[in-house]
Amino acid sequence: IDPAAQTVIHSQSVTFGITTVAVSGGNKAYFSTYSEGVLVYDLDSYSFERDENNPLPGGPAVAFDRDDAAYIGDFARDSVYVYDPSHLRQHAFLVGDGPVSLAIFDPAPSGLADGDDSAPEAFALYQNYPNPFNPATNFGFRISDFGFVNLNIFDTTGRKVTKLLAQEMAPGEYELQWDGRDDTGAPVASGVYFYQLSAGGQSAVRRMVLLR
Repeated sequence: IDPAAQTVIHSQSVTFGITTVAVSGGNKAYFSTYSEGVLVYDLDSYSFERDENNPLPGGPAVAFDRDDAAYIGDFARDSVYVYDPSHLRQHAFLVGDGPVSLAIFDPAPSGLADGDDSAPEAFALYQNYPNPFNPATNFGFRISDFGFVNLNIFDTTGRKVTKLLAQEMAPGEYELQWDGRDDTGAPVASGVYFYQLSAGGQSAVRRMVLLR
């Protein structure tokens, strides 16, 4: 989806529902699920590096570090796996009860003195709750720098349904609610929708389901 032009650039069908979409610094889209693993799609060549026949284990949580290593939370096995950009597993960690989201903190030196806890936390967009929902749902997100923040809702055709947020914001944790209505105030139909957060040159998209 091109949010500025409100157009679909490319579409790709899969045989099961996608819970989370995350894009790496190498322009690879990670299509994550709760039970079918994680597909890896090259956005430059429009081709799968890992498809339904050989997905990466885990899901739905996906995040990336500054070296573009992928961290995948395995909800079913209470674990987090770390993969290098060529999809070789480097580490596996037992983390507790069903990880559903991940945030990576940059280990690079920040220039802050010891004991200074003012460094902002990483950019993150959390899964909405409840999901599926009716009639309303909540979005949590975190931004790490002062800047302009956009949060928009799109349908499966790429059409922007409504704009929830478009303003300057300070670093921190926030939560918004969507009442299942479009920009005109009319209730939208049941179905799959996507919400996209953009801030400080970063962007994240998640999937949600409205059941009326």
